[in-house]
Amino acid sequence: MSEPLSKPDPAAATSGTKAPTHSLKRNFSWTFLGDAIYAVCQACLIVAIRKLGAEETSGAFAYGVYIVTPLFLATNLGLRIVAASDAHREFEFRDFLSLRLLTTAIAMAILASIALVGPMLGIEKLQPWEVRWAILLVGLSRAVESISEVAYGQFQQLERMDKIAQSMILKGFFSVSVFVLLFWLTSSLLWALLSMALARFVTLMAYDFPMLVERIRSLSQPQGKLAGQTIGYILRPHGERLTLRRLFNLSWPLGIVATLIQVNMLTPRLWLSPTEAGALLIPGYLVNLGQMFITALGGAVFPRLARYYMERKFAAYAKVLVWLVGINVLIGCAAVAASLLFGDRILSLLGRPEDTQYHHLLTWLLVAASINFLGRGLGYGLTATRAFHRFVVPYAVVTVITLTLAAWWIPRYGVMGVAWVACGTSVCNCLVPVFVMSRLHWRTAEPMAGPG
Repeated sequence: MSEPLSKPDPAAATSGTKAPTHSLKRNFSWTFLGDAIYAVCQACLIVAIRKLGAEETSGAFAYGVYIVTPLFLATNLGLRIVAASDAHREFEFRDFLSLRLLTTAIAMAILASIALVGPMLGIEKLQPWEVRWAILLVGLSRAVESISEVAYGQFQQLERMDKIAQSMILKGFFSVSVFVLLFWLTSSLLWALLSMALARFVTLMAYDFPMLVERIRSLSQPQGKLAGQTIGYILRPHGERLTLRRLFNLSWPLGIVATLIQVNMLTPRLWLSPTEAGALLIPGYLVNLGQMFITALGGAVFPRLARYYMERKFAAYAKVLVWLVGINVLIGCAAVAASLLFGDRILSLLGRPEDTQYHHLLTWLLVAASINFLGRGLGYGLTATRAFHRFVVPYAVVTVITLTLAAWWIPRYGVMGVAWVACGTSVCNCLVPVFVMSRLHWRTAEPMAGPG
């Protein structure tokens, strides 16, 4: 038998080299900076597609995003969250990388099947060749990004959000620059998407992996198995079935829940025509800008929430959670106010002049997002409990409600129906964490104390 891969010694985790961490303020600052710059870069990508491309090009890209995103969230299995909340370092990085490579290959095989079989089954939206290639190339770009997220989970567990931010800044500038340049020169969405995937791959190999290996080496014991090892050894995937099965059993509920949430957000848009789907790109992306703030806050505090909960410091856990939820609510209110005051001018600036007709759509989408921000804050607190298996059924119920509302409203009201479905879904997303955490409260031997 081959020698099994070494696992971290619990004693070493406490008596060995302690990972230097940053304060919540510094972690939030770095996360916000990285997310802000990355969001600006992505905005340039969306604006370029909308202003330089035809309506069909915008629709092809939108369909690619709507199909690829839920699929990759399912196959990603929430491994970044599992890694970030692995306070006892139960798994090695190679465990996460091995499982991620396997599930990413499965995702790409499914996308290839959709692109090949979809037209044969008579699915009208998959008939244009540009849509099929857009699905494959958006998937390729997302595949590379999914590997980077495994490294991000390790940095997040160490509360080194500066490394994640630096990677996102580099990836944002590099990938979007080559995308916009090739799209402007060739007017080809497909060549531009391929260049973006290659740029993300270069960032992964030239920055993410070397920085992660440096951190792993610095935290290994001088006599440890990883000390002094090459980058190839530390990053080499393995096929240890028991370890991968244990990690899969822990993480699969997160993949299902993440998929259900994205299905609730994106699948209703598949009821739209290509023109309507393309018109929704700018309002939808402005909503994502609000999500950027929420992700920055949640990413900064999540490792600490997980640690407080695992150490049963429930008063500290509740205090941080109340602070996070309060800030999320303020951000949502500010976003709605900005839309009411400046929405039409923003849409005209970022899109086409005729996009100003979607001003009310933007406002309703931001109302839905502000409700969802509350749910996202509560969701971070719920995820920190690591009771992942309790999430699946409630979010599956939300998906049924969402698809029912979508089938009823979107054929009748078009893009405004999408916004109203989002409002209903967001209310449900707020209720799910409250429901699950209340059940955890009653089943916990020591009840969670309040923030006082």
